[in-house]
Amino acid sequence: MKELNHEYAFEALGERLDRTNRRLFIIVLILISALITTNVGWLYYTSQFSVEETTMIEAEQDGELNIIGGGDVNYGTESPSN
Repeated sequence: MKELNHEYAFEALGERLDRTNRRLFIIVLILISALITTNVGWLYYTSQFSVEETTMIEAEQDGELNIIGGGDVNYGTESPSN
């Protein structure tokens, strides 16, 4: 049986781990750049909308309470139909 050269196996394993680490580092850089790009895109998208101001109008009503569609309104009192 052929004896395995341990130094050669260790060196080959180290080379594979170096390639794997390089690939993972490149993937991390791609993901970080994608995160920054999407955040900038969302900021640009939301900055396109304008804010509209609302105006509050105070009004007083003279007369009786009008109910559209009919009906009896009793505030705080018992109605004979209950």
